[in-house]
Amino acid sequence: MLCAPIMWYGTSRNFLPSSHGPCFATTFASPEMERAADRANATGGAGTVVLTGELLDPRPAYAAADVVLGMGGSALRALAFAKPLVVQGERGFFETLTPDTVGRFRWQGWYGVGEGASGGTSKLVTELEPLLRDASLRAELGAFGRQVVDDFSLSRAAEHQAAIYRDALDARYGVGERARGDVLAAGGLVGHKARKRWSRLRGRHSTDDFNAVPVAATRTPAPPGGRPASGQGDGSIVYFPGVPWHAVRGTDHHLAQALARHHPVLWVDPPQSIWAAWREGTRTRPLGEVAPGITRLTVSVPPGVTRPLVRTLAAWLVARAAQRHTGRDADPVAWICSATEPVLAGMRRTTAPRVYLATDDFVAAAPLWGMSTAYLHRARESNLAHADLVLAVTQSLADELRRGERPPVVFPNGCDLHRFDRIADTEPAPAVALTPPIAGVVGQFNDRTDLDMLSAIQGRGISLLLVGPRRFASPELAERFDRLRATAGVQWVDRVPTEEVIQYLRCLSVGLTPYADSTFNRRSFPLKTLEYLAAGIPVVCTAVAPLTGFDPRFVHAASTPAEFADAAATVAGAPVDRAAVRDSVADLDWACRAEELLRLFGRWPS
Repeated sequence: MLCAPIMWYGTSRNFLPSSHGPCFATTFASPEMERAADRANATGGAGTVVLTGELLDPRPAYAAADVVLGMGGSALRALAFAKPLVVQGERGFFETLTPDTVGRFRWQGWYGVGEGASGGTSKLVTELEPLLRDASLRAELGAFGRQVVDDFSLSRAAEHQAAIYRDALDARYGVGERARGDVLAAGGLVGHKARKRWSRLRGRHSTDDFNAVPVAATRTPAPPGGRPASGQGDGSIVYFPGVPWHAVRGTDHHLAQALARHHPVLWVDPPQSIWAAWREGTRTRPLGEVAPGITRLTVSVPPGVTRPLVRTLAAWLVARAAQRHTGRDADPVAWICSATEPVLAGMRRTTAPRVYLATDDFVAAAPLWGMSTAYLHRARESNLAHADLVLAVTQSLADELRRGERPPVVFPNGCDLHRFDRIADTEPAPAVALTPPIAGVVGQFNDRTDLDMLSAIQGRGISLLLVGPRRFASPELAERFDRLRATAGVQWVDRVPTEEVIQYLRCLSVGLTPYADSTFNRRSFPLKTLEYLAAGIPVVCTAVAPLTGFDPRFVHAASTPAEFADAAATVAGAPVDRAAVRDSVADLDWACRAEELLRLFGRWPS
């Protein structure tokens, strides 16, 4: 039987400290609860339930508690006091914050919706019993919660707000796009006010302040049009990537290959003009297997694929070609689109979910790619409007893509962990002629790269290895990169075959992720950071891309070139447990990411 004092604050009674053993605090009360407290005290003795009344300073309540029940801001305050937390919500929802559940609360908020109020009591007892019986478990979960709440500190909030301001300054929308955005924002506000007034008139508005708005529940609302759930079966997955198959391997390639272990994947290249098709010989060979379980489909379209009218037609032709290939009567497991073209708009209605996977903020990347910001914005809005499920690699990008009441699901990048299983037995690349310890970048060099950070590394006398192609849109940055690679102690190697990358990683003592501060980078997920960690290499990165989910022992962020160089020097000169580094990203292996994605498909709609 559960026996522990309960301390409640939120009513008009006085604070009564209790010393009867473990107690837990909760942050909401009502007359009905007062009557229940009186009955509990009559049965269990005075002090079983303590109602403190309204506290101008609630800190003593949190400090006195051994376990806290709370939601929203109350939950965060409990974590700030290093107290184990049971998150509460509606319909009998109670869930303890643990390393296994923290991801869910980061997504849906510090709140939840249960299966029904009738089961709430037994659910609460189930959550509380192990906490009240085990002081070491309470200490462990309290310490874990204190680490989690750091992401919600005022300093982090200030950084987030500053990033919003920087994003606004970086935006390059034309007058028409700004006017359209103003109209949509005004319309949304008017609609919100109207719905709120209508709810009050009907008597259906909320009367309790839960300090949180639920964005997820145990049941997913039905998709537009009431389409039935997709059967998993042996169907294929149709993937519209952002790059062709022969491009540098990125998120799309890795995820498609991981999915292909479960279902056949049809990889549909971005549209190419008939002239390019003639040159590459794909016009007569539009289909071909490019990897186990992956078939590549190339669609030829009229010349001028980047022209306003042709590119819209091209996107429609690509969607239709993919549907013809899958067959009119056989729906796939899912349609996945991470392309910059408005592909989802050209698809007929099917029972399979249409998924928009945002691997980057394509609109923010328009200046970097030399493309039209307005076009990429329209294309993205079209894909969002026609998607049943939206995935984003970071929370910042998910916030940017939220439309309506249903938020995007945060779906981070992954790593190919087993690819580096034998890295300790791999010989370093013989072409590398630098003196250890070596700090290095293995990836691509373009306008996203902060050359000041790399120059600071060279200035500290640390050997610097740069591996990957260089494609700078800015002539000034291209010239600076050339000067850097010509400096003593710096070696640049152009693009190397995929199978040789491991030899270059074997040379590194510290991996570098030198992202420049831009909207595009702030909303991206650093794939190269994951690759370093999967290879057992600790990382120094710029404090630009989000670091949530990375082990702080092995990923070190810096804001200035001097800090970046200092961190690299410290990490490069310290011993490291490479097995522990690899273990820190075991849950982010691409196989795990693919399984999570298939689970999302299976819950659509539930």
